[in-house]
Amino acid sequence: MLTSLPFEHWPIADRLAWRSALKPQLGWRPGRALARYRPVTVTDLQKRYGYFLQFCVEHRRFDEDAAAAGHVVESLVEAYVDHIASMWSSVTTHMSVQKLWKLARILAPDADYAWLRDIVLDLKFVATPESKRPFVTAEQLWKTGVALHDEGRALLGADDRKAAKLLRDGLILGFLATHPLRAKNFAHLDLGRSIRKEDGAWWIVLDRQETKNGRADMRAIDDVLASMLEIYLRLARPVLMKERGAANSADPSEIKGPLWFSCFGRALDEQGLHIITTTATRKAIGIAINPHAFRAAAATSAAWKGSKTPNLASAILQHGDTRITDAHYNRARTFEATQALQKMLREG
Repeated sequence: MLTSLPFEHWPIADRLAWRSALKPQLGWRPGRALARYRPVTVTDLQKRYGYFLQFCVEHRRFDEDAAAAGHVVESLVEAYVDHIASMWSSVTTHMSVQKLWKLARILAPDADYAWLRDIVLDLKFVATPESKRPFVTAEQLWKTGVALHDEGRALLGADDRKAAKLLRDGLILGFLATHPLRAKNFAHLDLGRSIRKEDGAWWIVLDRQETKNGRADMRAIDDVLASMLEIYLRLARPVLMKERGAANSADPSEIKGPLWFSCFGRALDEQGLHIITTTATRKAIGIAINPHAFRAAAATSAAWKGSKTPNLASAILQHGDTRITDAHYNRARTFEATQALQKMLREG
């Protein structure tokens, strides 16, 4: 159970910034940011920020000499979201991170928190009361991806632009259903580096510098998904890049550069990936699923169908036990977990 770090244990800079923000109106001078809120709101903001700082303490990332809101960095916030999402409802998770964003801007008004705003918007998108939360499994998402892929193949030669888009979207959904990487890593997969073919098999390989938890992540891509990948590389990616002449001309294993491209010939970023996944899933199954929600779907499927495989969900999502430090064990753990999830999705 996560508790809220008492105010007296906050970093000095945070306490000073908090007290400054509480200064009331004096004559013609307006009150500071926190002074404009009702006491109950101020108390709630303090409590929410305390939860985040306590998380930092428990994960040995707390620095009592940090600048005001110095702990509010992307890697720590993403880890915090993953942590609280496993304990709290989607609505509570969204509200907590939204208030963290609000308070960070009060404590450090000159900092750029555009990235945190994006996280808040993502969480808002999936924030649904428990009684109304849609139940979506990785199996449903995998089948949706395969269906889009098959639809794209059927259109090849008749409407190559639409076919390329469908092949891309189907591959994205299939990839995220079986390999629910964090959005940043997934959007920036790079051929020849983080996704490559070795000894006849395709692999996703993320160095420890690229992952949030500092552990290398290596996943084998099974034959069905590998086939979809190679079709995309040969027939869809060149069309999206507006290099039609390149189609069928290169060995997929020799292609370099960004894996994902928009319909305008630009490499996809996280925002573009978000739009594609939510649009494709809303149209196909009536529920908009963003990249982060694919991770929840994978965890749901792992818990539901993988009850005989302890810690399957945490291994798939790369949530490691902090007591485990052996890099080779972590890599093997993720590799085996991914294979287990793929097998479950194939068998239905």
